[in-house]
Amino acid sequence: MSSWRSRILILPVGTFVIGTDAFVVAGVLPSLTEELRVDATAVGLLITLFAVTYAVASPVLGALTSQWERRRLLLVALAVFAVANLLAAITPNYGFMLFARVLAGIGAAMFTPAATGTAAMLVSAEVRGRALALVGAGLTIATVIGVPLATLVGNTVGFRAAFWAITAASVVVAAVIAMRLPAVTMPGGTTLRQRLDIARLPGVLSTLAVSTCAFVGGFTVYNYIAPLFDDQLGADPRSITLLLLAFGVGGAIGNFVGGSVADRIGAFRTVLTGLVLASGGLLLIALVGDTWAGAVVSIMLWGVGGWMQVPAQQARLVALAGPAGPLAISLNASAMYLGIGLAGAVGGLVIGTAGLGWLAPFGASMGALGLVITLVFYPRAERRAAAAATDKA
Repeated sequence: MSSWRSRILILPVGTFVIGTDAFVVAGVLPSLTEELRVDATAVGLLITLFAVTYAVASPVLGALTSQWERRRLLLVALAVFAVANLLAAITPNYGFMLFARVLAGIGAAMFTPAATGTAAMLVSAEVRGRALALVGAGLTIATVIGVPLATLVGNTVGFRAAFWAITAASVVVAAVIAMRLPAVTMPGGTTLRQRLDIARLPGVLSTLAVSTCAFVGGFTVYNYIAPLFDDQLGADPRSITLLLLAFGVGGAIGNFVGGSVADRIGAFRTVLTGLVLASGGLLLIALVGDTWAGAVVSIMLWGVGGWMQVPAQQARLVALAGPAGPLAISLNASAMYLGIGLAGAVGGLVIGTAGLGWLAPFGASMGALGLVITLVFYPRAERRAAAAATDKA
């Protein structure tokens, strides 16, 4: 292993733990509903609170802690995160769990951007892109390994076991960071207004809107995958692990090819392709998701398309924002988590008003909305950027 990878390897391990926690509630939904004596919509609110807390807290905390030494910030974030998951593991009731998920969202919102910034500071410019991709890969690997494994544990022993495991993993990551990661001082701070002003750059807001639409669409189904496929397939809680694994494998493939495809055909066409594949997979869930073969193929297609557009969106934001690209990417993460949070709330509304069978068609419609925004606004931003470059010349 090259020296730069060994220097930052603990950071993607950290994002792996964060990602597992972010998505595990959907997998252990049956255990949560049984032990906390609530319905699926109430569990969806747990997902919403975590994700919306992340979306809102990330830019705010990023501004407030912009001048903190990075190792200190990472350790504080993991301490908050570990306490939150400890509280989730021992929760006596649903209200206590709500508080624990908000606290976990705060810890995650502090850790992930700090891990990305730390990786960028610890490596040379020649490998910075690969270092950032490695840190981001922790989230993708969480959907392939972490979430299915935690789901299996949670639905076999109970959801508390899953949160105990995440707590223990957080403590281990914190210990390694304290012992092995060097101190990293950021060159300068940014205010909250400076961070939010990036969204006013031409093309950035429409890009963030597409990310939100894509994640509302996909996670409307993902957040309620257990009751949906119990209804369509009669899948028991343990079988849901296989479906989550199919999504994770598809997502890993999509994330891996998305960056290279964007380099070849451009971010615009890559985002379009990803949205078409994801929306098509969601429609197939509604059409053929009542068979195991149909469900697995549909879920993998949805996973490939859903995660394929993420690196393309990041590449587009870097091109649009220039030197402020890293901050634009952090805003994109907030937009993605906002989509996940809205999906938890909207998905519960869809179930309550139209039924489980309408989750996938609604998700596909949100992907279609993202397609419309992409087709209408992305070319406009590119024309404006080209005109501005001509004027400067």
